[in-house]
Amino acid sequence: MKKTKETNPNGGNGRIKAISLFAGAGIGEFYLKQAGVDVVLANEIAKSRAEAHSFLFPTVPVLAADITEKATQDRIVETALREKVRLVIATPPCQGVSTAGKNRDLENLVKDPRNFLVLSALAIVDRILPDYVLIENVPRFRSMLFPDNGRLISLEDLLVERYGNRYEVACSVENAADHGVPQTRFRIVYRLWKKGLSWSLPENERPVTVREAIGDLPSLEPGESSAVKNHCARPAPQNHIECMRHTPTGCSAMKNPVFFPKKRDGTKVSGFPNCYKRIRWDAPAPTITMRNEIVSSQENGHPGRRRPDGTWSDARVLTLREILILSSLPPDLDIPPNLSETAFRQLIGEGVPPRLMQRIVEGVSKTHPGVNALSLFSGGGIAETYFEEAGIHVKVANELLPNRAGFYRATHPGTDMVCGDIQSAEVFRNVLTKAKAAGTEFLLATPPCQGMSTLGPKEYATDPRNSLAHYVFLAIEKLVPKFVMIENVPKFAALRFTDDGHAWNGNASIPNWSIDEALRRRFGNEYEVEMRTLNAKDYGVPQSRPRTIVKMFRKGLSWPWPDPVDHPVTLREAIGDLPSLESGEDSGIKWHKALVHNERNVEALRHTPEGKSAMKNPVFFPKKADGTRVKGFHNTYNRMKWDEPAPARTTNSHLMSGHNNVHPGRPLPDGTFSDARVLTLRELFIVSSLPADWDLPPDVDEIELRTIIGEAIPPLLSKKIAEGIFK
Repeated sequence: MKKTKETNPNGGNGRIKAISLFAGAGIGEFYLKQAGVDVVLANEIAKSRAEAHSFLFPTVPVLAADITEKATQDRIVETALREKVRLVIATPPCQGVSTAGKNRDLENLVKDPRNFLVLSALAIVDRILPDYVLIENVPRFRSMLFPDNGRLISLEDLLVERYGNRYEVACSVENAADHGVPQTRFRIVYRLWKKGLSWSLPENERPVTVREAIGDLPSLEPGESSAVKNHCARPAPQNHIECMRHTPTGCSAMKNPVFFPKKRDGTKVSGFPNCYKRIRWDAPAPTITMRNEIVSSQENGHPGRRRPDGTWSDARVLTLREILILSSLPPDLDIPPNLSETAFRQLIGEGVPPRLMQRIVEGVSKTHPGVNALSLFSGGGIAETYFEEAGIHVKVANELLPNRAGFYRATHPGTDMVCGDIQSAEVFRNVLTKAKAAGTEFLLATPPCQGMSTLGPKEYATDPRNSLAHYVFLAIEKLVPKFVMIENVPKFAALRFTDDGHAWNGNASIPNWSIDEALRRRFGNEYEVEMRTLNAKDYGVPQSRPRTIVKMFRKGLSWPWPDPVDHPVTLREAIGDLPSLESGEDSGIKWHKALVHNERNVEALRHTPEGKSAMKNPVFFPKKADGTRVKGFHNTYNRMKWDEPAPARTTNSHLMSGHNNVHPGRPLPDGTFSDARVLTLRELFIVSSLPADWDLPPDVDEIELRTIIGEAIPPLLSKKIAEGIFK
């Protein structure tokens, strides 16, 4: 058998997976890996840009398809769920809202279809519910109004309204120059992160000037080349060269009294004051736009250096290398072979500087926060003992019995325990309301098993406790969690249900199925449903305890079964180092105190060897007060075996007359056997995979505690099953 692999379900490698929507050539993605983010899928509709993305990021799959089409969204969602994506990055086209575009008023903004593509990204967010969402665009995007249910609403208000119950929502305008980019470039940034997580923005950095960024590169005149990669000057018309030679750093040739930009007939060209303009050395570069290859478009001129004759050098636009550096891109970057230099410059001009993106996502917590859970029929919460370690945070729980609910509150103080009958409409509604508010993604349900236990009544169909599964069906329907775990005794697999979770009443005319089949019929379009019976001893628990497990997980996700251990843990390995105790003795070790037993039973067990029942002793058998033999089964008054896991611990583990409850014992010199008693609480904790030094309320009732443990799945088994959702 394979040994169970111990993994850190919380993403201990410090990385998270992301999808990039409207990815373009991936300009903004260059330093995401350094920030601990791995893009597992990019989506871009334009084939040329998708090809460029594949060239620049050969290991990232690119889906070149229209995100507004459902088939495309389905493929993105499928990948995101399969890869357990935690971050969605959406950089929808900004040309429709750019001040450099044609849409300079709200009326035209609303008419441009490019401005509503973000809604397709939100449709994907709705389906995968990632931990983090990043949407970025030009600042005017903030003034856009989006159609929603017959009204127009800003994106910020829409995000708060739609996601505010589950996510924190923040909106800010960030300047790339405040984040180590030698360029002034403002972007509106929308950040969403699930409540309970964190996403901080970094402190501003000192601005990097153009001189610091590119001042060491050699001067070039239009058309000249250099030996430095990507540092070649584009050719320019002679009249442009002439006017720029007479334009100082930071000035526009449009203001020159003599050497101004001219038409062919010698008259002055019309233009804005930032056309034919040189940038400044001692400040970050102005925003680099898509038309950065022509000097007549905004502030595209090199700063230049004053010459002895009073003119200025570098009468040209910035070289590709200078553009790359000022955009925080690698200066030795290769141009994708399917693009011209001009086309590549345009992609850089429309992309967000990658250093800014890196700084924003660095504030995301890379440790997996786990998932929030709801526990139904919680008992004392034994099954959830190690769920926090596994990355599963039980936020809400429900239990009928006040004593068990009180124990749950004591051992799980961070969980909101709702004590009451789940069959009450008010209680059920309260549980669901709290679970929805907590963002429940994992549902644990352990409906009472006494109606199916081999030790209980045999009228499975008519026992009302067996129909409580109906409320599990309803909870799945209302909450639509990503993962569902239902566990019970093995008889649960043989029980028959209707397709709404009620126990079948035996009427042959009513369709009925096993629990997994009933779940598959009801939820099979959205969920994978699997059922197995696992024995706790095969998963590191020193106790033979079979439990039937039903797993449900949303299609596109994965949830592998745990691997069994190589060697079951025996009773000797588990508790053999604890000192012997006789009836009523206290070792001084926490929880290792023997219960007081009837002396007649103690005498019988002193004469009973390991693995045997006192019921078979010819002389020292269990007796009534009048000395007659008591009646019982062959496994009552029975000692366990040292070199096997403990038998299943039941609710009556405090009775020697219970099933296989007596300590194995050790031979004594007089031919009798030690430890004529049941297991101490410490021994019970250990063989049930509970903490040996468990911190419990000092006034806990021992018999009640043993009953709670005897009802529950060993928590190491439930942990190993549950943590598979992170693998």
